[in-house]
Amino acid sequence: MVQMKINEELCIGCGDCAADCIHQILELSDGIPTMISDGINNCIQCQHCLAVCPTGALSIMGLDPQNSLQLPADVPSSKQMENLIKSRRSTRQYRQENVDAETLDKLLKIIAYAPTGMNRQKVLLTVVNDIDTMSILRQRTYSAIQEKIDSNASLSEKQKWLVDYINGWQNGADHIYRHAPHIVIASAPRGIGTPLADCVIALSYFELQAASMGLGTTWCGLAIMSLNEFAPDLLTELGIPADHEVGYMMLFGEPTVTYHRTVQITSDRVNFPKLNKI
Repeated sequence: MVQMKINEELCIGCGDCAADCIHQILELSDGIPTMISDGINNCIQCQHCLAVCPTGALSIMGLDPQNSLQLPADVPSSKQMENLIKSRRSTRQYRQENVDAETLDKLLKIIAYAPTGMNRQKVLLTVVNDIDTMSILRQRTYSAIQEKIDSNASLSEKQKWLVDYINGWQNGADHIYRHAPHIVIASAPRGIGTPLADCVIALSYFELQAASMGLGTTWCGLAIMSLNEFAPDLLTELGIPADHEVGYMMLFGEPTVTYHRTVQITSDRVNFPKLNKI
């Protein structure tokens, strides 16, 4: 419930909360922030008013500003962020063991802070957190592909392309899931306006935070195609709502490979346009 409270003993009447409100639903009355009439219906619950208050005088949605991380905090330097981004690699070699539950729980709680369109916060992260469940998902995916082949049914061009991975599976290779112990599937309701963008943003945050914690990840488009084309029922069994769009999937786990340097990528794919005045 959206409910704003002001500690008038702490409030200095600076107006920062009103100035930063995206929908301008706050105003100062006798130097104290108040919500305008019907403002509650336009609040997107972004908590910017709580975050921008220099004295911690404002509470909204029943949240205590003292429970927030106080800024400036110990954040990475620009160089540290650069190193993290440059050193991130797609991991296709994993330890056959579960990621520590405490580590995974911490990772997922951090990812909740990923931004979403209009702050809707509707992204669902479906996490296969058990290596045995992951093994079943892997086996059933390949079995579904094999069943389609055995049925002699006509195959779409995309299905024909995925069929090639059956030969590898029969010889001990796993080109779809890369023998990863875990997968996270990001989905969101189709009707929210930005379901795909929200999912990709969430997994981008997941990827970088995982890298900082020593975990490996891989964006897994092959899993999306395989499940959509051959085993859509598995998505339902995994608990993904029927009204959700699957934005993307990401493999993750403890890596068995160590990279000793970054790759070298050029940055010339940039466009700086100019427009003519009218």
